Amino acid sequence: MAIFTIDIGGSAIKYGVWADGELKEKDQFPTPLTRKPFLEQLAAIKTNFEKTYELEGLAISTTGDVDTETNTLNGTSTVPFLHTSPPIKEALKDTLNLKLAMENDANCAGLAEMTYGVGQGAKNPIFMIIGTGVGLAIIEDGKLTHNQGFKLDEMDKTIAEAVARFRSIGASAVFMGRRVSLKKFKMPSEIEGKDVFEMAKNGDEVAQKEVDLLYENIAQIALHLQSAFHPEFIGVGGGASNNPDYIQGINDGMKRVLEKDHQIMSWLQDLFSPNETNKDELPIIKSCRFKNDANLIGAVIHYQKKYGEQEKIDTK
Repeated sequence: MAIFTIDIGGSAIKYGVWADGELKEKDQFPTPLTRKPFLEQLAAIKTNFEKTYELEGLAISTTGDVDTETNTLNGTSTVPFLHTSPPIKEALKDTLNLKLAMENDANCAGLAEMTYGVGQGAKNPIFMIIGTGVGLAIIEDGKLTHNQGFKLDEMDKTIAEAVARFRSIGASAVFMGRRVSLKKFKMPSEIEGKDVFEMAKNGDEVAQKEVDLLYENIAQIALHLQSAFHPEFIGVGGGASNNPDYIQGINDGMKRVLEKDHQIMSWLQDLFSPNETNKDELPIIKSCRFKNDANLIGAVIHYQKKYGEQEKIDTK
């Protein structure tokens, strides 16, 4: 038996098949503007997969606030058609005729990394998953916590503003690509984030400035999260993390932020943790092991846990 796994993001729908302990048939298509083409494409993909695999269910990683017990989405997200009527879980069941399990995309990445990735054995890391938007997975005592709201509500207004900025276009390589496209007088989707990184390496001044700003935005949020939560480390994932220079870029961005404001760490510690003695503790930034596949793998882990069918992942 195999599992159809999908990752619903603001710019792309990634998908694959989980079979024999590994992720296969990976591909993606642009996120449609409306629900109908989304369902039609998934139905066509399922039909194609069924020529080779016997599908038992659907594992979903998605942007938005997910109620994992009811497989429903609350509030809004970067994909508006997820929130129209009828509920997306009903539409998916009717279209694909598969039992399903749904989890937030950042939480899926956190599950994958804590179970088989960079988070194995860790107690209190934080995972930042950066795509069109940015998601956080907060780990407490080695377990994913779904009650992040109360933590954010207790934070000072400054950390709330920082998290809001972190979720905005400033940290997103997707929007960085769109900005550079416009600055180069091209269509917004003509230059992608990965193209900007390459352009910067080749000396393009516009791209270099945008890449430096992106890294500094991520670094500033990492500094805020470090002061508020004191995680063992901050794991960074998402499409841009495939860039081999990504982690070094964030660390370099952090150095520039600290050079501009030498007292920022002491100020943040005084604000969030006045009783802490180590006021200059900087965040440890690590790259997520599963990179762009973390959401798909985590969705499978969540599905298997929900239905009591977890098998060991082949992480070769």
